[in-house]
Amino acid sequence: MTDAYLDNWYSTHPQWKLADTQIASLKQFFHGESSPLDAAKQLARYPEAADTPMEMRLRVMALWELLTDTAVKRPSTQPSIISLLRAIRTLPKVNEPSGEGEEWIDLHDGLIWHAMMHWADDWYDCFNSWSAQFLIEKAPSDQERQSRKADWTSACAFAARLDATDDEYLSSDRAGLERATGAIADALESDCRDNKEPDSLSAAAEIFKHAASTVYARCLEGKDTGMANATDGDLWNGERGFNMARWAFWEERWAGFARNENFSSEARGVAEHALAAMKAGAGRHNMTA
Repeated sequence: MTDAYLDNWYSTHPQWKLADTQIASLKQFFHGESSPLDAAKQLARYPEAADTPMEMRLRVMALWELLTDTAVKRPSTQPSIISLLRAIRTLPKVNEPSGEGEEWIDLHDGLIWHAMMHWADDWYDCFNSWSAQFLIEKAPSDQERQSRKADWTSACAFAARLDATDDEYLSSDRAGLERATGAIADALESDCRDNKEPDSLSAAAEIFKHAASTVYARCLEGKDTGMANATDGDLWNGERGFNMARWAFWEERWAGFARNENFSSEARGVAEHALAAMKAGAGRHNMTA
C-alpha cells in the first residue's frame, strides 16, 4: 500500500518539486533494501543539485512534505521515517549556490541538513492543516470525517514520536508535541456530554503511547507553558500548563473511560492502554532521573 501511495504522490501534490529517484529511493528504503544513511544520501542529491538558494529551499521543502505526508497517511512508516530523519541530520555540509534568494534565504553556511532547514515550519504548517481539517472544518461526509480523524490521530502520533527522540531539531524545539496537546485537552478535559466518546480519544492515547515519559517530565518540571486547554466544557480547574496534579487528573480520566460501559469496547481498550502507557512512562523517567 505504501508503494502505491508513493507512486501516486506526484498526482496529489503537483506543486512540489521532487525527482523520480527520490520516490524510488524511499520505496527501496521501506523495503529494507538500503540503510537509513544510504537512503538519506540518495534523497539529498536532488536538493543539493539546485542552481539557486530559492530552488534549493523549494526542493528541501518538497522532501519534508513527502516525508511528513507519508508518515501521517501511512503511520506504519513512522519509525522508519524517524530513523531516516536522524540520518539526514548527519549529512555533510553542502555547497551553497548563488542567485535568486541569496539575499534572504538562510542556508545555514551550507549545514542545511544538520539544521533541518525549514523542517520546523513545514511540520508546523502540515500539522495545523490536519488539526483544522478535523477539529474545525466540517467534513462533507462521515467517510471523509473518519479519514480526517485518522490523519489527526496519526499526526499526533508522529509529533509524539518526534518529541521522544530528544532531538531539538526533529522535535521543533519541543513545540511539535505541545501543539498536539490539544488532543489531550479535547479528550480528557472536555465535558463528555451524554457519555459521548471524545473525538480525540485515540489521538490523545497515541501521545501517551509514544511520549509519556517526555510529557511526564514536563509535568514534573511544572512547565507553565505549552499545554493546550479544552475549548468545550473545560473540566480542569487547576493550574494551567503542565503539572503533577494535571497528570493525576489525566490518569483518573483514562481510568474512568476504561470503566465506562457506555463507551465501545474499542474505546475502553484505548483508554486502558493509554493509562498503562502513562504509568510505564512515569516509571521509565523516574528510573533514569
